[in-house]
Amino acid sequence: MLQSRSCLHGCIRSNAATAERARIHRSAGPPTRAQAERAPCYKWSPHSPRTAPHARMAEHHEAATFTGLLKPEHFPDHLLHDPGEILLTLRRMNKQRVLLNAHIDAGSHRFVSAVLDCGPRGLVLDVSPDEWLNTQAVASDFLTCSAQLDGVRIQFDLHEVTGVTWDDLPALFAPLPASILRLQRRQAFRMSVPMNNPVVCQVTVYPQDCGDNGDAAGAPPAARVVRPRVADVSMDGIALVFEADTLELAVGIELTDCLISLPDSDTAKVHLKVRNLHQTTNPNGVRNVRAGCEIVDMPARFTNQIQRYIFKIERERRLLESPD
Repeated sequence: MLQSRSCLHGCIRSNAATAERARIHRSAGPPTRAQAERAPCYKWSPHSPRTAPHARMAEHHEAATFTGLLKPEHFPDHLLHDPGEILLTLRRMNKQRVLLNAHIDAGSHRFVSAVLDCGPRGLVLDVSPDEWLNTQAVASDFLTCSAQLDGVRIQFDLHEVTGVTWDDLPALFAPLPASILRLQRRQAFRMSVPMNNPVVCQVTVYPQDCGDNGDAAGAPPAARVVRPRVADVSMDGIALVFEADTLELAVGIELTDCLISLPDSDTAKVHLKVRNLHQTTNPNGVRNVRAGCEIVDMPARFTNQIQRYIFKIERERRLLESPD
């Protein structure tokens, strides 16, 4: 692997070599010997069915959970543009064996990948076990890669993606991204929900999820519908306030049947996972439980709706706070 890495770093110093790799890979049929010699650091051959590259991804520790794509223009203060910082971020992803989701042209087709290596001029990604997805990735205008690194949301676009053979196995190569979105959870625009423009949540609770296996006669417990108050919302989470004793909640419990409705938007069915719990008491002495929940596998369409809602509320608040 170290030998392949030194070869890679020598190869990606040349823009001309990168362009030649792209031209070779997109041409019909196998390359000629002369073409292969002009890109000596990568061996070119037709990609045959294989499972070995997928085994490389099995070595990675962190799961690639899909939470929907963000629009970088909405987060200008969280974009990295310095090439040194970009390369450092990619190298940390490589060192920590972080898995990422590679979205083809920001569409519905995506596959799980990982940063196999990177250098000043580009990076190498693992391929999909699906050859059709690999072909689409090479033919695409860009790949949008998203991942979690140390609890921080990472997203970047790759252009001029080409197919290569790295470490004797198929891989993908692309120049370094022009920028990387680095968005920490606490910076993810956690917006308190106003009473005059609320978010509505309906949770269908299956008692077995909370440890209730039925009555003494063995009758299955009935599901209940609970409508907690939504305290705040962010791009990847939501805070719900339940009346005390409504549910036997615990950190780690998954609420798999939840409906969230944003003002002027469609209702989305989501899967919530409880990440933290806090007991609160309001001025009237009523006890509540505040549950901080992660939105698991959020639909991409709903991500965009949350973005629009957050920015609408933020804009309205700024107008109210600005002097006449």
